[in-house]
Amino acid sequence: IQRRNQKVLEEAPSMLIDPKTRKEMGEQAAAMARAVQYVSAGTVEMVVNPKREFFFLEMNTRLQVEHPITEMITGVDLVEQMIRAAAGLELSVKQEDIKINGWATESRVYAEDPTKNYFPSIGRLSNYIEPEGDGVRVDSGILNGSQISVYYDPLIAKLCTWGPDRNTSLQRMRHALDEYVIRGLKHNVCLLRDVITQQRYIDGDITTAYLPEVYPDGFKKAAMTAAEGKRLAVTAAILRAMREHNFGAVNKAEVPKGCAKTEYSVCLSKGEEEDTPVTVAITGVMDGTSAQFEATVADTTTNVTVQWPVGTPVVRVQTTGADGAAIHETFQYFGTNDITYEVQYLGSVFSVNVLTPAEREVFAHMPKTSALTSEKIMRSPMPGVVVDIAVKPGDTVAAGAVVLTLEAMKMRNNLRAEVDGVVKAVKVEVNKTVDDDQVLVEFE
Repeated sequence: IQRRNQKVLEEAPSMLIDPKTRKEMGEQAAAMARAVQYVSAGTVEMVVNPKREFFFLEMNTRLQVEHPITEMITGVDLVEQMIRAAAGLELSVKQEDIKINGWATESRVYAEDPTKNYFPSIGRLSNYIEPEGDGVRVDSGILNGSQISVYYDPLIAKLCTWGPDRNTSLQRMRHALDEYVIRGLKHNVCLLRDVITQQRYIDGDITTAYLPEVYPDGFKKAAMTAAEGKRLAVTAAILRAMREHNFGAVNKAEVPKGCAKTEYSVCLSKGEEEDTPVTVAITGVMDGTSAQFEATVADTTTNVTVQWPVGTPVVRVQTTGADGAAIHETFQYFGTNDITYEVQYLGSVFSVNVLTPAEREVFAHMPKTSALTSEKIMRSPMPGVVVDIAVKPGDTVAAGAVVLTLEAMKMRNNLRAEVDGVVKAVKVEVNKTVDDDQVLVEFE
């Protein structure tokens, strides 16, 4: 799976390639290396059509970004073998020793916003926690507090999962993405999580055009089923109850464990607009970092168990499905406000309002503020180099039209007009470096 001709999701082995084709491709790659007397780790890229006909693209005289998943299914440390070759030593393995064991998946976690055409994001990681678990590997070079700058590729980490089969590998990837905490900038976990749960991807119907075909209007946010929407509402209500219980008990010698039946009005918010509120009634017992609730939504009652050290990001929830089976899910909590906060679910971040009936009644009478109009200027979202200017003073532009192209983080990014308008002045020149928040274009 790729965007901008750069891969974001990889698997090993391929669902398309059979042993015969794999052997033929390997022989061709080895013959090419021998022809130029190449001795080291190298990667030969080929493109394959549905008939398993393969064609040479290029050779990179190095390891590829996705080498961890090859290591995971073969048990061979490719970096070690590369160093041995450089030192003039024999490789510690022979071709006949290489066997495929299980399945591995790699997600490239990027500092970019997939909801805005993969626009790069810069900033400091205010909270960064890598996932752990069986079959999980994270290759990264950053720590909590690291700065993601404009001067390098926006890759944060390579998140890899191994399993004895493809289904297990994908399940572990889904869980790892849900547990991956990245705060302080935009990232593409929401897209990665959505792709690997799409039925088309699960079926293995994968091409290099996958993203534009599945998301023709661009990726926006994970689409929830009605049942998932209810579970989000229930969890949001429980988070408020647990926070109030925890912080309300500060400096008290005895902390009441019970939670009397409480009703909340929960809805997703989109700026000043709200979806239709859902009434959630909960009652339960809270003890430290865990809680057990009985939650009722639309006359349907379910049991919910929550593991959450209040104040930490990751929330683990078990609910009972309609068929009586346990559903295990991971949420993440964002924010400090008592009634309005954000919850990450299915990889995407949702803004929620959680109000008591009395608060909801008062909220209904509060005046709605009008949306702020955009400034009549376009500012640079990050440092970079101007590589193209598509307008001049006096030009009329429509909302969404490309105004200027900025090169940053090894990518070219089109900056588009937010509203209709007329260009008053262009404040920059092509091939000039601009700073973050610098004025680029003024509109009348």
